[in-house]
Amino acid sequence: MVKGTDNNDGQTVFPEVLLESGTPDFPVSLTDCHVVAEDVVGETLDWSEVEFDDPVRCASGGLYVLFKFPVEMEFMDRGAGGGPAIGYCLSDGCAGWISPDGQDWVKVDEGYGFAVVPQYTIAEGWMLEMNGNPAGEGEIEAGAETIAQGLGTPAPNPFNPSVELSFGIEQPASVEISIFDVRGRRVAQLLDGPLDRGNHSVTWFGTDDRGRRLGSGVYFARLKTGNSQQVRKLMLVK
Repeated sequence: MVKGTDNNDGQTVFPEVLLESGTPDFPVSLTDCHVVAEDVVGETLDWSEVEFDDPVRCASGGLYVLFKFPVEMEFMDRGAGGGPAIGYCLSDGCAGWISPDGQDWVKVDEGYGFAVVPQYTIAEGWMLEMNGNPAGEGEIEAGAETIAQGLGTPAPNPFNPSVELSFGIEQPASVEISIFDVRGRRVAQLLDGPLDRGNHSVTWFGTDDRGRRLGSGVYFARLKTGNSQQVRKLMLVK
């Protein structure tokens, strides 16, 4: 059972809740997850409970609980009719990731945590065992060499109208830099292609892929290359 899914809108139906064991290094693949609840509806701006159809036990060091959001629905406002959302806490709460498509994941800033409280019990042999998908195998090439030297501190940050993202790679490689909003949606792709080894930088002007200015708020820049992935939080102010 999961207790405390701080739901935004009691009219929203979450089509599935899924489980899989894994590690903190990388989210599990959705293809390995087991559906434990369907058509979940919570309270409006209040704590709720999700009782799993099948009791489970974990065979690794961590357990991922995945809430699948309804398709073509967006969070618009707090309260009834405001759309789907899961609550979060400052400093406390469960660490986690957000994904717009179940394949590309953005780690939530460590200063925040999802308002989700798992309810544990003694493991029994008859329970469904979660075997896990360690370190994101299946999402990235196993054993691929780490080639990123690091995504530097964005400057300036907070920013307006632009921010520079500096990074380095140790050998020629294909590099992707994308921008995500706090809901895990990719709003802009700044780079996707081969680069020579050395230091590089790209500038983001606070616009989406169509060139439209985005609103003030928190965004996340992700550098992805080989089996290396780094995320930096950005604050756009106006």
